[in-house]
Amino acid sequence: MKKWVKILIICGVSIAAVAMLVGLICGISGGKEDSRQVVCGEVKIEIINADSCNLISSDDVNRYLKQRGLKLDGLTRESTNLSQIEEVINSMVMVDNTECYFDNGGVLNIHVKARIPLFKVNNKFGDNYCIDKKGRQMGYVDLNWNGEVLVTGEVPLDFAEGSLYELIMYIKSQEKLEDEFTKFDIDKGNVVRMYANSHKYMVTLGKTDRYEQKLDKLVRFWDTKCGKKNFKELNIDFYGQVVAK
Repeated sequence: MKKWVKILIICGVSIAAVAMLVGLICGISGGKEDSRQVVCGEVKIEIINADSCNLISSDDVNRYLKQRGLKLDGLTRESTNLSQIEEVINSMVMVDNTECYFDNGGVLNIHVKARIPLFKVNNKFGDNYCIDKKGRQMGYVDLNWNGEVLVTGEVPLDFAEGSLYELIMYIKSQEKLEDEFTKFDIDKGNVVRMYANSHKYMVTLGKTDRYEQKLDKLVRFWDTKCGKKNFKELNIDFYGQVVAK
């Protein structure tokens, strides 16, 4: 009798264990299936480095998606095409790159890296555009931003993305020059003229060759007594001298 009791107990425990295991497996598989069908309850759009120019916001991104027929409300993981969302957002003028993903809580996260314009070009050729801080052409930005640099005149795109970009990046890296030159005019042959804000006159740089030596010469000239006088224009294109008018 005792043996039968032991056998029944062992069988009962085994059946219970198997039932629990089966239930656990079903629960896990069912949870995975459900997670794909769960409606996304929250969408977080974060603009990375937006503070640098404040030219794009999360509302702009959401509005742009709706205009392109992509509504984020009521989406499920299974029905969400993350690559499509990234592609659409990346087509915005002010966007450099986008990353979309669902976190463990089912929240759709959209991280948008903004493009930061370095200068805008009002071109005599008629094709206005901006150059970003990576030296790439981007669409024209009507809004103004902090530290905006304006370039006018005859500005070929290859010159803007090349030598002019390098010149302006260098000026922005120099404490005594970064706020001084924010307006440039390009003459034929890519001759550069710059307006000195605090001195209120034009400075002719000439070609962009030797720009570091030319600008260093200008800063040293400004530190002299002569450099503090009022002039109509300076020319720093010549070797070893500054020509004043």
